[in-house]
Amino acid sequence: MNFKDLFFPITIAFLGTWAMQRWFFPSELPKEQEIVSDRSFIAPTRVHVAEPLDFDIDFFDAPAKRPVQITEVALPYGMIYCSNDGAALTYMAYKRELAGKETLIETYIAKPGTAQKGAFFVALHGIGSTPLYYNLISKEEKKTAPQGVDKRKQMYTHLVYEAETPVARITKEFLFYHEQFIIDVRMTLEPKTAQGARARIFFPAPLISEDIPNGSVKAILVSSGGSLEKKPLSDLTRFGKEYPSVFGLEDLYFMNTLFNDHDKFSQRAYYKTEGDLAQAVLQSALVKEKTTWNLSFYCGPKEL
Repeated sequence: MNFKDLFFPITIAFLGTWAMQRWFFPSELPKEQEIVSDRSFIAPTRVHVAEPLDFDIDFFDAPAKRPVQITEVALPYGMIYCSNDGAALTYMAYKRELAGKETLIETYIAKPGTAQKGAFFVALHGIGSTPLYYNLISKEEKKTAPQGVDKRKQMYTHLVYEAETPVARITKEFLFYHEQFIIDVRMTLEPKTAQGARARIFFPAPLISEDIPNGSVKAILVSSGGSLEKKPLSDLTRFGKEYPSVFGLEDLYFMNTLFNDHDKFSQRAYYKTEGDLAQAVLQSALVKEKTTWNLSFYCGPKEL
């Protein structure tokens, strides 16, 4: 199965929903305030011109001697590790049969000393705002379809993490599906000040091994015309999208990409590159009340 098998049904469903809302539930907002998906932008470099891309992460937590708690999620098709530092994925691997022997192909390993804090790391805007230390609230195996996302009738592993700073309280949930290479992320942000809070979600490109040529990592997105588009890392400086329908990164064999932003979390989306490493960044609007978003990601092989 190619990624197109997943992309086009989602696109058709999206267009059908849009048409129903357009004709039967017309928006009362003026046209200049309407959300336009997949519109490209080039960000400025100076704040006083307009808002530049936000890559800064400033932690609230002081360095603490606290053991790192790694939660292993064993799936029929592979293995995922999740750390309580950042409530982020630090390891992803998929089972494949090579030369008649089952082996794990590692597609992501968090590298100390780099800008990457782990897959699906959440940062808040502002000095001393971002939590590093999360508490694991629960880990459960479930069979019923969750509420608020696509109704996938299959087993999934559900992790819940919580953290708090003077700026906001964050609840982050992962839903790892057992029969599909899909990860749902449900995040609840509860601002604690009148200024509100704005969140960013970072997730990486698949791992680059030594035998994969440079330049194989590319951005995946949808053009303003609605077609699937791929861009080399060299074209991503200050480039971004508004409310993207698809946004991620791929190498020759694997991809990590957002394919359904159910609640329009991603007001802006852009890329951060560091040598051969690349991350996609999804940025929310400023919110001043408790808000929950559901996002669906495909993290797996390009062909099955």
